[in-house]
Amino acid sequence: MQSGENARGLELLEKAAALPGAPLELRYHFAVALKNAGRTRDARRTLEAGSPRARNRRVEDAKTLLQRLIGG
Repeated sequence: MQSGENARGLELLEKAAALPGAPLELRYHFAVALKNAGRTRDARRTLEAGSPRARNRRVEDAKTLLQRLIGG
């Protein structure tokens, strides 16, 4: 995505995020990519589906993005 290949980046992130046990950080980056592509509904679903109970450095970022997508 950083090199401008957004469609390819989204495709790769989508495949990886769909794997069982995909880490939260990966789902977060996929949600950001979806948001940047104008697919906010899909970004929101991705974050909601991947809401983990475990804490890590991306949990707060994911929550913030989810709040933005909800409109809060």
